[in-house]
Amino acid sequence: MKHRFFFICCVAICLAAVQNLSAVQFASPTLNYSIDLPDDFSMTGSNGKDRYQFSSSILPVELLLCTYENSKYKSAEAVIKDIAQQLYGTCDSAPFEWRNRDAAIAQISLAFDQYSVNLGWAAAAELPQKKGYVAIIGYYPESEPDASLCETLIISSIDSLATDYGSNFEAGLFTSFAFPSEGEKSISLEIAGRKISTIIDQSDEDANQYVIDREYTVLVIENKYGLGQEACSRFYKTVYRDAYKRLKHCAFDIQNELTFGENAIKDRRELAETLLKWTQGFEYKRDLEGSDLTSLTGALTGKGCDCDSRSLLIAVLLRQMNYRSAFFVSSEYSHAVAGAELEGNGARMTIDGTDYMVGETTAAVKFGQIAKDMSEAEKWMGITFEPKNNAR
Repeated sequence: MKHRFFFICCVAICLAAVQNLSAVQFASPTLNYSIDLPDDFSMTGSNGKDRYQFSSSILPVELLLCTYENSKYKSAEAVIKDIAQQLYGTCDSAPFEWRNRDAAIAQISLAFDQYSVNLGWAAAAELPQKKGYVAIIGYYPESEPDASLCETLIISSIDSLATDYGSNFEAGLFTSFAFPSEGEKSISLEIAGRKISTIIDQSDEDANQYVIDREYTVLVIENKYGLGQEACSRFYKTVYRDAYKRLKHCAFDIQNELTFGENAIKDRRELAETLLKWTQGFEYKRDLEGSDLTSLTGALTGKGCDCDSRSLLIAVLLRQMNYRSAFFVSSEYSHAVAGAELEGNGARMTIDGTDYMVGETTAAVKFGQIAKDMSEAEKWMGITFEPKNNAR
């Protein structure tokens, strides 16, 4: 396997002046980083300054979040090694760069006493402006029969870390390590009769599908314990975040080709309609035994997909083109649609005071048209992707 997978452990988190955004989402207004943990976690301890402990209510997983002043350590790897030593453990670590800053991932084995061993994953990342390091450590008992599920929760938690505003729009810490760039891959798209050449990375499709499958596992676990709505929102937000930067070059080339030159599209609604019509022509395909969500790069390049992938893809591309976009999903209707802030007439749904015109991706209709038997707004959950917890 090409990708750099190896087992790691994570346990500690430290925040200065932490703001509690929800039960499991925390942000530091001074250091401008945040985490968005799976919904089964709750804070179970802290020193009130720079160390916070979180526990899962459904599996024996513990997380710690810590921050350290830059003057104390020379590298992110040194942070992890010191944490492992303090917790009477060992680690197998690897340094790498994330967002052009120092980072590290490690497998950790912790021996809190002579009778038990805990395993897990650890990660550390340098904060912007040389403010120090943030570390996440998660662990579970070596004897735990659901070890793979425990690891999935820990890795999902690591990937939820955002160290600045921009990191909310690219692959998380763990996925970036596991799926490094493999070089450009040229692709050709046909939209509104125009052939558009663009590029993605050779690792993009596998990486985004990995995130989808991993987060779907988390979603299934949490649905089993009645955490459905918030867990569902986090699932789509995580997939969107991972795909966003992977599609940035494609969005630029698509917009450039459609809005310049001969027969250029100048009207913003017409551009959105053109993209919607394009996705309506994708091959319809479902995976009822899995996540039922195709990687967004796969959907872009012609891999069969359902309404979820198409609607998320539209939301990403429109956001890249400076539209306010959203995603709507309904368990009642077993369906998903895109949303865009557009002028003109049409069916809309509201999120936090903003009206989004709905875009149906599986039927040949325009923005603002939706089947009458799916038009009850209260049966839809609206999701937006603009972070509210990191300074620009």
